[in-house]
Amino acid sequence: MIVTLGLVGAVGANVWLTDLVYNDLPQAPLPPMDPIAGGLDSATCGGCHTQIHSAWKLSAHGRAHLDPLYLADFRDQGEPYVCEYCHTPLVEQRAQVVSGLWMAWPAFVPQTTANPRHDPALRTDGIGCVACHQRDGAMIGPFEAQGSPPHPTRKEALGVELCRPCHFLDLKVGSELPRPIQDTFGEWEEYRRLGGEKDCIECHMPRTEPVPVALGGPPRLGRDHRLKGPTDVNFLRSGLVVRAVEFGDQTATVTLYNGSGHRLPTAEPQRRVEVILEALDGRGAVIASASESLQRVILLPKLIESADTTLRPREERTLALHVTADSARSLRVRVVFHLWDPDHHVARAAGLREEALRVPVFSQTKALP
Repeated sequence: MIVTLGLVGAVGANVWLTDLVYNDLPQAPLPPMDPIAGGLDSATCGGCHTQIHSAWKLSAHGRAHLDPLYLADFRDQGEPYVCEYCHTPLVEQRAQVVSGLWMAWPAFVPQTTANPRHDPALRTDGIGCVACHQRDGAMIGPFEAQGSPPHPTRKEALGVELCRPCHFLDLKVGSELPRPIQDTFGEWEEYRRLGGEKDCIECHMPRTEPVPVALGGPPRLGRDHRLKGPTDVNFLRSGLVVRAVEFGDQTATVTLYNGSGHRLPTAEPQRRVEVILEALDGRGAVIASASESLQRVILLPKLIESADTTLRPREERTLALHVTADSARSLRVRVVFHLWDPDHHVARAAGLREEALRVPVFSQTKALP
């Protein structure tokens, strides 16, 4: 009898734990959608919105389920279903429906059933047009419809709340993190409290020259659907600003300013900003170097933060670096944005070399007397 009661108690505790963990994990961000213009795929939209579609295909949203780093990391983590909620946000993109967890430790084992709404052709569409623009049976956007569009439309501003579900992830159960693991939206709210005035769309989707939004339509002042990010060096330099560099005989001080609307770097903990001082010989070869990194280091899967040296929004910080190289003929300061450590097994599994994972932001050299 005591053994039976113990087993019942253990089962009850496990059900309580799995329910607690499941409810703390992200839920599907969008309700089921029915096509209103022939299909839910972005290629359908591209038939009329050709220029916007071409730009979107180049974006991180367009590549959300094709990016080799994401796919390698996804497989490395055991393909957790919660990742798919943002990288394939439509219900119709996913083969399984998750309704709970069978087990929460040492790994998430979801309760799944086959998804009758699944369309395999949507899988590689990533974060497509309807994920942002289709609401309540109409396509929404900032303009009044012209002529007779092939689907219902509604003039409605797209706000930053569209960004929150996938750019703010706060795992409370089992986490020892002082702030959410994915905190970009929270960092933007900090930026606004500090006096910042821009939002996600203003920065990442800047205004474009007037172009027809749809074939045959009038030119309109639209937005860049490439959704600029850290792989765009000019865009990166607008946020990661090198304000000053001062050289000594074997030293350099570098003053950085965060002109973005969130921390730098943000989101993926593998990202880091590296500031490097190099001593060069007469042929330009590096004979000594020193560096500092700005990064949020999170130990997975324990969710423990071991360091956070990221730049806060609107923060200015001066770093001092020193090398010992009496034979140096010049000093060089470089600032590099790293998308991922090239020696990490995930980067190797993705098949990416170092040059594909680093973005050179700044370089300045001074000859020594």
